[in-house]
Amino acid sequence: MNLGIKIFFIIVILTIIISQKSFSHTNEPRHHAMVTLAKNMKEISRTIKSNSSFDDNFERKIYEVYEISKKLDYLFEEDDSSKEDSRASPEIWKNKDKFFSLTKDFEQSIENLLQAVKNNDIEEMNNAISRVGANCGKCHRSFRLPKKN
Repeated sequence: MNLGIKIFFIIVILTIIISQKSFSHTNEPRHHAMVTLAKNMKEISRTIKSNSSFDDNFERKIYEVYEISKKLDYLFEEDDSSKEDSRASPEIWKNKDKFFSLTKDFEQSIENLLQAVKNNDIEEMNNAISRVGANCGKCHRSFRLPKKN
């Protein structure tokens, strides 16, 4: 085999190995849940703040966020803070009571948002989405590590 072809195959194999290691967390349920939360919350917030019409997809996204909010305790059961790609602070498992209190506050704020949407109360929706965002921020400030470069 020609040297150029050998080098090419080595580069391809190394790229596959490195990419699988670097992005292995993307297949984990918690990572998927957090990405889904962020994506849905961005769309929900934008829809409420722009006072756009609320279609079935809008409400489905809120229900999806609500279902994830009920599973946060389970998703953070295992301490994986020592994993290279984890952004979870070890403080989650050192201070579980505070963490679980914040996850319950988040879940309650999503319930309040759902109720405001069911009541078609724009003012309450704006208040509720602000509380949801504040609850996300409280938890991230206390228990989320910065991105690793």
